[in-house]
Amino acid sequence: MERAEKRIRISTALLFVLFVLSLGARVTGVFVHEVLGLAYCIGALFHALEHAGWFFNWRQGTWGLRRIISTAVNAALALGFTIVLITGVCLSPDIFSFLHLPSDMFVRQLHSQTAYWLLVVVGLHMGLHAEGCWRRLKAERGKAWAWALAVLTVTVGIVGFLDRMLFQKLFL
Repeated sequence: MERAEKRIRISTALLFVLFVLSLGARVTGVFVHEVLGLAYCIGALFHALEHAGWFFNWRQGTWGLRRIISTAVNAALALGFTIVLITGVCLSPDIFSFLHLPSDMFVRQLHSQTAYWLLVVVGLHMGLHAEGCWRRLKAERGKAWAWALAVLTVTVGIVGFLDRMLFQKLFL
């Protein structure tokens, strides 16, 4: 495996872990939430830069349904993480408190609501790349390991969706 490809895969896995951990502000505490969220946003920027070729080649090739959906999902990710970053900086009681930015309940709700929707959009983004991930997992770890990870991921997703009452949070 090429070194750059391995680095991209490790950074992508780390990005996923940071995203999940940053959602637990009540568990980690606000300061750790801020650090994880900031690290995630920086990681997402690097992830986008690693795949910059996709952004620069958007005019080339044919535009089928999958490419249209992928473009919409990537645009939603960019918009969502920009909103979460800006509102997070405004809400920050620790890292960015020196900026004295205004924040109110609207900013807090926008931050939370956008983060909940990002769960869905990140899931769609990952789903669009699932086939390639599945092939790599099977080739490197074997079919049984790939299936076990897939079942675990789906189970955790369903349990989390139900336990966190995500449907109600998405639609207030």
